[in-house]
This record gives sequence, structure tokens and C-alpha cells, in this order.
Amino acid sequence: MSVEKARNTIRADISQHCAIKMAFEQIFGNKAWLDLKECTSIAIWKKYTTKLLRAIRLAVEETIQIRDDAWFTEICEHIEHGLQITTNAKLIDELLSGLSATLIRVVFLQIGGVPNRRQDRKVTLARDNWRLDDFRTVQYVQSNRQLERLFWSKQQKALGFEKQMRLRDRHRASKSKIPYSKWCTEHAGCG
Repeated sequence: MSVEKARNTIRADISQHCAIKMAFEQIFGNKAWLDLKECTSIAIWKKYTTKLLRAIRLAVEETIQIRDDAWFTEICEHIEHGLQITTNAKLIDELLSGLSATLIRVVFLQIGGVPNRRQDRKVTLARDNWRLDDFRTVQYVQSNRQLERLFWSKQQKALGFEKQMRLRDRHRASKSKIPYSKWCTEHAGCG
């Protein structure tokens, strides 16, 4: 079998494209893993790729509350182009290449803008080349509620559900007016 044909063959092999299978599972649940773990059907891969791109667009619409219209239009254009590539892909390499290109552009847009350096001979990793705030500045903020949720989630992973519930009960019994995360910080061993 030629190297080219081998590269474009989808094998019934859990280890083939394992990283992306695991990412699909993380985003869409265990059924995605079960559908893809030994999948040899380009149609099923296309189904999940389409679902992913649509989920990204929906997440942008639902999550990013303050945005400029031009940015949102550009995100949607890149996702639409990725959906077209997905529809037209005949081989797994084409599909994954199209998905990768789409996600690269979306990531850079999330940072501020997609650089267009086609005319440059070489671009180095010098800091000045990677400041992408010419058109917009990205700002990630957290409300107090979000900070508490993040603390809760991290603490539960570190301590386990049972211990966290005992701590929460102690916090409530103390009738403290300070947020749970600050109360825990003030009490040794609270995570």
C-alpha cells in the first residue's frame, strides 16, 4: 500500500486520530467516542466535524456578549468555509486539514485577528509579530458568580464531593457573609 493511500485510509483502530476522538468525546459526550473509536466511515467523521463547527458558532453566539459585528461576521465566514470543506471532503486527510485550518483561523480571531502575511518571506516568533490588537482588544472577565463556580469546580476535583459538602455545611453553619471561596481560604485545609 502506498504511503499516500495509507494516510488517507480510516482504520478500525482506536489509536488512529485518537486525540481528536478524545476531543469530540470531551465536547459531545461518550457516544461520540463510541461512534468514532473504530469508525471507518467518512460520513460519521463528517457528521461530527459539522456538529463541532456548528457548536462553535452557537457557543460564540451564546457566550460572547460584547463583540463587534465585523468580528462576528468573520467568525461565521470561517466556520461556513469549514462547513463547505467538510461537505466536499472525500478523504479523512481533507476533512481533518479543513477542520484544522478553520480552527486555526477561529483561534486567531478569538485573540484579536488573523494575521495575513502571505507576502512576507518569513515570520519569526518575535513578540512584535504576535501582537494582534490592531482592530480589537480581547478582554476576558469573570463575575463573582463565575469565580465562585470555578473555585467550586476546582475544589471538588481536589477534595472530592463528600469533603466539599462537609466544608460547605461548615460555611453555612458559620453564618458567614463572605463568599464560600474566601471563607475556605481563611480556614486552613479548605482547598
